[in-house]
Amino acid sequence: MTIPVKPGSTSSHEETTLGPIGMALNGVPIYNDREGGNVALDALTITTFDYSGAHPGPGQDYHYHTTGRYTTQDDAKLVGFLRDGFPIYGRKDTTGFYPALDSYGGHTGPTQDFPAGIYHYHASNVNYLNTGYYILKAGSYYGSKGTFTQ
Repeated sequence: MTIPVKPGSTSSHEETTLGPIGMALNGVPIYNDREGGNVALDALTITTFDYSGAHPGPGQDYHYHTTGRYTTQDDAKLVGFLRDGFPIYGRKDTTGFYPALDSYGGHTGPTQDFPAGIYHYHASNVNYLNTGYYILKAGSYYGSKGTFTQ
């Protein structure tokens, strides 16, 4: 995955698409809240998730859609980076509260890794379909996306 070294906002916020939209710190791709056919994750699909909030796709490509035991739980932990170069964190900010997020699922402020402040995403704080899983990222990128090859 290549991402911008100095990510910035763009005037045309591109929608995330099927396939990898980022990468977790452990090297596992992050996908959005959609599945094949560009449909929202449903309860049946969620039954295929492991404790990590991930599953293998039709091509056996293991990937995250949601939070899980090994990415982030109810915390401010750095999960990884999206293709636009901005980091994605757990549901809370560094103060231990759930931050107010913009329409892209992020905000600008300090993090443990960027104490001077940076735009960053947070996992959704909505219990998706009452499953105990929380979507990592839905909607559009804040910045211009880089590339991803497998």
